[in-house]
Amino acid sequence: LDKPPTKIIVVGNDIHSGHGHEHAATVLRSAFGTDMTRVHDQIFRHDLLDQDELKDVSRNTDILWIMVVRSPCEAADAVIRFQQDACRRNELPSDKCKMHEFATETDYYRMPWYDLHGDSNSGSDDNNNNNNNDNEGVINIIESKPRQTSKFDDIFDMRRQKLLMMKQIMDAVPRHVKILRLGEFELNSNVFVNDLVKEYEFKLSKKYKPIPPSTDPQSFNPKHIFSCMEYTKWKEAQQRIDWVLEGYFGYNRLDCRLCRDSGQAATSNGGLPITVPSKIYILGERNSGTTFVSNTLAEAFDPPNTMGSNLEKFSS
Repeated sequence: LDKPPTKIIVVGNDIHSGHGHEHAATVLRSAFGTDMTRVHDQIFRHDLLDQDELKDVSRNTDILWIMVVRSPCEAADAVIRFQQDACRRNELPSDKCKMHEFATETDYYRMPWYDLHGDSNSGSDDNNNNNNNDNEGVINIIESKPRQTSKFDDIFDMRRQKLLMMKQIMDAVPRHVKILRLGEFELNSNVFVNDLVKEYEFKLSKKYKPIPPSTDPQSFNPKHIFSCMEYTKWKEAQQRIDWVLEGYFGYNRLDCRLCRDSGQAATSNGGLPITVPSKIYILGERNSGTTFVSNTLAEAFDPPNTMGSNLEKFSS
């Protein structure tokens, strides 16, 4: 880069997924100041950015875009919980809530999905075209188009559309984009802050106080913890998620995990039962942290769980 960015714009993947982008923005404001860090207003539109919009993005070389994402199944379940709660509080249109009334967990992955906040903002386009006007730390650069349809094929189709828009920005200004995965950020946000300092020569605020790292993600917010899924729901997710696109944001098929005791889990293993593992083997490159991981797991699990031999752990 000829010169480091002077602005940080935090973009959330979805307003419904726990408002994690707001937490990220709070940490970054603390680290680099409120004048430098802004949250992009939520973007409601069904189409991708056109060439003129991408040119505008490319011209803003003073901006560092922070793309805040969660793993796909964790994010989807957060969206489902948000809409269930909103329907119980009668905050969403009743016709949209009826389809949730008798749905199973698997049905939520199959049914059409609505970006319902897009419906609630369906006023004048003039109210959604205030580019670069700050409002209490919120900024608009990419225009919302609330009059477009808010209906998507399913919940993962809605996520895919939002990730594609993020990837457009990544492709337009690759040196001006950082991916912030909330699961990692919530455990130790200071690692991300220090990376920005090293890469972009940002100056830390004298008032910045790092949040101590957490070894227990549930101590941050238990609702954000995603464990495993029963077989039917897991299979539905695996078929509907665009894993190629997810890969650009650091996620793969293993991020949606199948519960070992799921009633149909054996069918995913060629008909063989999934037994309880008795050993854990660590694979990693040299100096990649395998010693720390193996020591941590060895303390966590008592015999008969074992870590295998040193030769097996550290052979290359």
